[in-house]
Amino acid sequence: MRIPARDRWYAGLIWLAACGLGADWSGLHYMVGAFIAGAVMDAVMIIFSNMLLDKAIITNEAFTALLLMAVGSTMLSVPVVAPMLARMKELVFRAS
Repeated sequence: MRIPARDRWYAGLIWLAACGLGADWSGLHYMVGAFIAGAVMDAVMIIFSNMLLDKAIITNEAFTALLLMAVGSTMLSVPVVAPMLARMKELVFRAS
């Protein structure tokens, strides 16, 4: 069964919510869960962009921009989250 084209954006939002809920339910911290959900969404975005390119819905330039955004956001998530995790580690060991 295929999702109708007009409902695919809603399905994407539901998938995003499901990834967030799964990360929260599994006991991950919010930052780690957000990182994992972001990595999953980047993979989905690359696959989705590739399908759009194959169907000639987007241009080569738009595909390149989407690919660079996915790679860039994945690369930037580690430097943003690492200092936060280090601060949390200090707080946890200081409280012990």
